[in-house]
Amino acid sequence: MTDTPSLEAPHLFDGEWPLLESAMAWAAGGNYLEFGLGGSTLAAVRANFAQIVAVDTSLDWVVTARNHPEIRPRIDDNSAAILHADLGPVRGWGYPASRQDLDRWPRYIAAPWREWSRRGAWPNLVYVDGRFRVACCLSVALATGRGAGEGGEREPVRLLLHDVTDERPSYRRVLEFFDIVQHVNSLYLLEVKRRPDYAALVGLLLDQQFDPS
Repeated sequence: MTDTPSLEAPHLFDGEWPLLESAMAWAAGGNYLEFGLGGSTLAAVRANFAQIVAVDTSLDWVVTARNHPEIRPRIDDNSAAILHADLGPVRGWGYPASRQDLDRWPRYIAAPWREWSRRGAWPNLVYVDGRFRVACCLSVALATGRGAGEGGEREPVRLLLHDVTDERPSYRRVLEFFDIVQHVNSLYLLEVKRRPDYAALVGLLLDQQFDPS
């Protein structure tokens, strides 16, 4: 995601695009959740997911995505929702410009989960490449863990987390609750652990919900 909205190419590093593509192929026909709009949003539409929910803090990005000729029909037939989490003014890469509107920040994670609840569905694949990444990942483990639903265990949900590097050590904290399926450079494909420590998960989620990194 850059300051000038363009949905044509995901912002990925060498070798990461094939992993994103294969993860989308694995979940084809299922549902897709995305935290942070970009070229991956268009890739998801082209991958023919049944339902797509995506959220961003930047209204410019949201408007660009909503008006894209390949995305607009999916919104019109209610198979996609492009949500704006209004956290107040934002700067580059969707970061909140200040902490003045701190009370709004939880909307970023809450909005897409409310949308899935409204749809009576949940995602099969999640891509985390926006803000509040640690908290976003933990919300996925909490909401979609195999013991989270009624009527028996759910199928495993997979998550793609981007920019896992030594420069961002906090991102590795989510690995306590996910198994690594595969990784290429800074893109990690993860699967929610069968029996995560939910008490520890909630504790870390609450600690991280106001960290926009």
